[in-house]
Amino acid sequence: MKIAIIHSNLINQGGIERIVLLMAKTFKADVITGEYDKEKTFKEFEKINVIELPKTDLPQKLKSLMIRHKFKKLRLDYDFYILHGGASLELAKHHKPNLWYCHSPTKWLYQLYKEEVKKYPIYLRPLFILYCKYLRIIDKRNVKHVDIIMTNSENIKQTVKKVYKRHAEIINPPVNTNRFKFIRYDNFYLSTARLSPDKRVDVIVKAFQQMPKKKLIVASSGSELEKIKSLAKGYKNIKIEGRVSDKRLTELYGTCLATICASKHEDFGMIAIESMSAGKPVIAIGDMGFAESIIENKTGIFYDGTEKQLIESVKIIDSVKDLSKELVKKMRTDCEKRAEYFSEESFVSKLRKAMK
Repeated sequence: MKIAIIHSNLINQGGIERIVLLMAKTFKADVITGEYDKEKTFKEFEKINVIELPKTDLPQKLKSLMIRHKFKKLRLDYDFYILHGGASLELAKHHKPNLWYCHSPTKWLYQLYKEEVKKYPIYLRPLFILYCKYLRIIDKRNVKHVDIIMTNSENIKQTVKKVYKRHAEIINPPVNTNRFKFIRYDNFYLSTARLSPDKRVDVIVKAFQQMPKKKLIVASSGSELEKIKSLAKGYKNIKIEGRVSDKRLTELYGTCLATICASKHEDFGMIAIESMSAGKPVIAIGDMGFAESIIENKTGIFYDGTEKQLIESVKIIDSVKDLSKELVKKMRTDCEKRAEYFSEESFVSKLRKAMK
């Protein structure tokens, strides 16, 4: 079949981009996007037929609105359409059959709406509130034209039911279990989350400021890169590597003691799966997506999101490492076994079944 994958932008190296890439490679599909930056996303996209709509130089939220408008005007000729993100839903009415892989309803429009309103000056809030009401009407109208909704987790399945009154099937995001492998234990902890406010990497860095004998490596980039670099300045135990190559990322996962996440309201959390695939436990906040992927005290440790609790969690990982080689070996085995459940083969098989 001739398949099109629609996604609003390819400007990051995150879990969504990995899924789009896997789908494109599996189905030899074209990827149609409103924004594409070869330098910021995965190099493998250069081997895919990526069709970028004409660029628009606007602030992010206005740019998103413009991308929605451009998608709405499109009339494509494919046998099947796979949609990613809220903007792609503009194609649903006139492009069938279609499947929406819902990573999450637009967070700032629904789950985090109240927090988003507070970010604006009081005189701009009424305008932003009207803008959100307008977008919600369009968003819910578009979802009515979606044939099948697939979600990445039980958490998002329930959110879809609440927001759109629609049923969704779950296909957990995949990880290349052949790529992320255990190598050894080196004396450092790892953060690979995107450097944006919602990922709260600053909390991790501040915790390690208080643990000078514990080493942290941050291997990611994003809008808060300079802020994170500034926080790490003067602390020899904290290293900010920024965006790294796939080879380096594989090496870091394979050699760290554990990975650390500080994000709240995580839809699913691919970092946890990549970490477990490498046989490494995950320290994360035990809600929503992480609660589905991590088995507490077997493949990771949950904490409440504070610096204090994070420091205590690091101590627990250290104590396991020091107490018994058998405990460490068991945790590695549990992690690898758990990651197999989220293999690419399993993901593709479930996706093919849904498309049929």
